[in-house]
Amino acid sequence: MLKKTLNVKQNVDIAKFSKLVPYLKNKCVGYRPKKSKVLTKIETEKFIEKASDKSFLLMKVI
Repeated sequence: MLKKTLNVKQNVDIAKFSKLVPYLKNKCVGYRPKKSKVLTKIETEKFIEKASDKSFLLMKVI
């Protein structure tokens, strides 16, 4: 994804840099993305009932 982003936005091809790709692969060893928390049905219903419309109307609609 990094390779494509750099290529599209900055017009840089990182394939030319022979040491960069192994370095990036080495740095990502052990990386675990964070999982987002998901509300249960009961928590969602409670939020819709108790949250004020003034602050959270857009979230309630979504």
